[in-house]
Amino acid sequence: MKKLIIVFALFVLTALVKNLSAQVSLDAEFRPRTEFRNGFRKPLADTLWPAFVTFQRTRLTADYKSKVINTRITLQDSRVWGKSDTKTSDSKIEVYEAWAEYLLTSGISAQFGRQPLKYDDQRLLGAANWSNTGLAHDVLLLKVKPRKSFQVHLGAAYNNSKDTLLEVAYTTKQMYKTMGFMWLSKSFGNGITLTAINILEGLQKTKNYQVVYPRNTSGANVVFQSDSSRFTGTAFLYVQNGRSSSFEKLKAYAFSAKAGYKMNKYLMASAGIDYYSGTSPTVIAGESNTFNKLYGANHSFNVYMEYFQAIPKAGLTGLFCRFYRVY
Repeated sequence: MKKLIIVFALFVLTALVKNLSAQVSLDAEFRPRTEFRNGFRKPLADTLWPAFVTFQRTRLTADYKSKVINTRITLQDSRVWGKSDTKTSDSKIEVYEAWAEYLLTSGISAQFGRQPLKYDDQRLLGAANWSNTGLAHDVLLLKVKPRKSFQVHLGAAYNNSKDTLLEVAYTTKQMYKTMGFMWLSKSFGNGITLTAINILEGLQKTKNYQVVYPRNTSGANVVFQSDSSRFTGTAFLYVQNGRSSSFEKLKAYAFSAKAGYKMNKYLMASAGIDYYSGTSPTVIAGESNTFNKLYGANHSFNVYMEYFQAIPKAGLTGLFCRFYRVY
């Protein structure tokens, strides 16, 4: 049945190309990755054996583009080698992306459906590509780009955990009931780009659909990168307020600053600081100062060993220095 659905989808897309003189492209990804885990994500006791695990992600993407409508459908199979026996399969093909973008007028479009959200360095909203499954949201996105150097994105989501005839408790874990966000970006001719973002989530109280607590995250980014300079730089400041994931009163912040220098054609050096506020033991019960990274990439920040997928309650300060190859 799944094969028939895929064949039918390809047939429909081909027909659209013939009728609308549009463009269809197919892309495939086969990504196996093997990890030897000796202290990955948490220290391993000497009495325990390290893990040797192989993951595999397979994706098939179909893109349809015309002068008015763009669509993308990405099917995904994510598995661990050996989880299924040789006669059956525990893995299943799922939809990672399924969205359409409609051009309303010049410089304005609406994009809606299942889609990854990638903004700035993907610290708050990211695709988490290192993950074997990735991250995606069911969201309506309005994109406005009046000129090449300036753009605005407005997003909105209202989630339900099942088909229903009346409002019920939202039971999907680690997700918002509602979300709205605004992102602005302005590029300057000297290599500087300024962005600002505001994300307002509605967190539904457990098993009580009538109570939805707000969590607001807002801040700004500045990036410097120019072909005429060997130096690069990035910095951000975010503040959070409202309620935490455990519904405590929330006041938190985070900031980062990083500078880089291109030593030669292939080698880059960088250094910087990441700071996330935390909650002191003396803070009154029911209050929190611990910053939440929301729905961003985990592997890209706070060391590659992923010890801090969630910011510790006491907060986190990271000083880092890197030397890496430029491709």
